Amino acid sequence: MKEYLPLIMGVVSFVGAALTWYDAVVRKRYAAERAVGHLTTNYAALSGNVATLDRMLDDRLDTIQREHSEIKILLQVLITQSGGSLPPAIKREI
Repeated sequence: MKEYLPLIMGVVSFVGAALTWYDAVVRKRYAAERAVGHLTTNYAALSGNVATLDRMLDDRLDTIQREHSEIKILLQVLITQSGGSLPPAIKREI
């Protein structure tokens, strides 16, 4: 029995090492799947935020364009009412 002791210890050590290695592989796989899940969730959230910001920007630009048109019309009315006596720089802009 004494002569088999190193063999038994080697087998036990090998099994322990194999179990430890397998546990590490399983943990790495789980960590990778979890990281991909987080990345997917974050990407979806960012896509939604970008879409919201794009809509907000479109609305704001539409408002600015509408206000610009109103100001332009008001200036044209003022020019017409004043008989066209505005400075040339303002006339050129309009």
